[in-house]
Amino acid sequence: HQYFDYVRRTGIPEKPEIGANMTQLDAEDIVKEIAAETNAPVDLVLKMYAQTWDAYSDGARVMDYLAVLVARRVREDLRSNRKRQQ
Repeated sequence: HQYFDYVRRTGIPEKPEIGANMTQLDAEDIVKEIAAETNAPVDLVLKMYAQTWDAYSDGARVMDYLAVLVARRVREDLRSNRKRQQ
């Protein structure tokens, strides 16, 4: 599947750890969920997720909640972009 090739190339874990008390979420599910919530194209969300993952993971010592933080930032960025376009 093309998505998983992209995930492997970019270093985004397919099943990122997001904390002991939380369920592991599949990166593909996170991207699809954000795309559905924001009515944004999956390719755009994937690109933003990968870029944000790279930025947040660079030098990070604790990775437990990285997927949650990355998803939150991508959602916020998409929503603020939509508000600026209106």
